Amino acid sequence: MTISCSCRIVAEKILLEHRIQLVEDSKGGYHLRKVSKDSRTVLSSNPVHSDPSVLAEARELFPDLLPFSGLPVDAT
Repeated sequence: MTISCSCRIVAEKILLEHRIQLVEDSKGGYHLRKVSKDSRTVLSSNPVHSDPSVLAEARELFPDLLPFSGLPVDAT
């Protein structure tokens, strides 16, 4: 199964059961995407900037990238 997505992976954390990716969609919105170990299941969150619980999770996972409003900061 191939999953096509016009998005850019900004950051990724690998956990025991899945990978969590911070992705930027084609409209510039940021989402969390959970990918199962076997890559068969992909779940996308609501936009980070519009859902307080998603923003809190994203800040916990990627504190250096999301210090303020939910818009990622270029780490370079």
